[in-house]
Amino acid sequence: VCREAGHKQLQWQTSLDFETDQTSAFWHENRIYVVRQKRSSGKTGRALFRVYDATDPVNILLQAELPLPGDLFEMAWLEPHFVVIAAGMKGLSVVDVADPSRPVLVGTLSLPEHLRRYSMVTNVFTVGQYAYLGHQRNGISQVDLRNPRSPKIVQMIDVPGYVRKMTEQNGIVMA
Repeated sequence: VCREAGHKQLQWQTSLDFETDQTSAFWHENRIYVVRQKRSSGKTGRALFRVYDATDPVNILLQAELPLPGDLFEMAWLEPHFVVIAAGMKGLSVVDVADPSRPVLVGTLSLPEHLRRYSMVTNVFTVGQYAYLGHQRNGISQVDLRNPRSPKIVQMIDVPGYVRKMTEQNGIVMA
């Protein structure tokens, strides 16, 4: 964690040691949300969702931990208090963090049967109450999250190439 010092230079504050092969993290208000995936001998191990209290950015404290299914990749915030997680071949996970000390897996979305063997959800971002999922070489899905406990695919589209990252601006999704 670094702090900007008067728009001139960054100053190191503290660091978190994740001890893992794969990690994604983002900061929302005074919490840091982290997904981590331990791997051993090339095999997927335990997947964890963690919540850190960053009220004092010099003294960041682990607040909660929740085991989750699947390979965990990117995350996105969904108002008012949910984290949406790209969960590889398992699809999508939705975690309720209304009480950050007790995160709860409240919703999942499995990939359609025809994609389960060949596709993984590795990218996710949200716009309003919708999530956009990147399926690597199998396109993009738009998911309705108006009820986060019951995500529903609205549409899927093929895109040329391989979806590695996505972004949105003025209603246009770029992959």
